[in-house]
This record gives sequence, C-alpha cells and structure tokens, in this order.
Amino acid sequence: MPRDIKEKGVDEPAKRVQIDLKQCANMAVEDFVMKGTLSFFEHLQLPVGFLDIDMALWNDDTEYQHGLNTVCNLRVVNDMAERAISLI
Repeated sequence: MPRDIKEKGVDEPAKRVQIDLKQCANMAVEDFVMKGTLSFFEHLQLPVGFLDIDMALWNDDTEYQHGLNTVCNLRVVNDMAERAISLI
C-alpha cells in the first residue's frame, strides 16, 4: 500500500466535494485520497494490492476486478430521502 494513503489527507473531509473544474484536469488519483479512504477498503474487505501497480494495468489485475465488481454491486441508499418518504 502506498504510504501516502496513511500519511496524507484530512481528518474530517468536507460534506460535499469542492473542486475547481479548471484545476481538476491537472489532478491525479492521489489528490482525491483522504485518511478515511483506507477504511472504505477495510470495511468492505477489499484488496488494496492493486494500488501499488500502475493505474494503466488495473483492468488486468484480479484484485482490482474483484473490488470493482463489489463496489459496482453495492446498493446505495439515501437515508434522508428514505426517512422523508416514511414520514409521509
């Protein structure tokens, strides 16, 4: 695992991502990583070995494919919307 993931980032990320679209073109993957990013992988028990290889090779990596499949099949629920509907 790249050391940057554990050492860089902010403790409390903003509730909404605030990115200047002009700067976004110059940003790399590591610019979007925060201290809590690793906990996402840990909670879902996803492998992180693919992070040590070049991003161009991720599509051929079995760990990456497993993680991608898991994340793509997650059901995302908007708790606020669900609560509002049940109140109605």
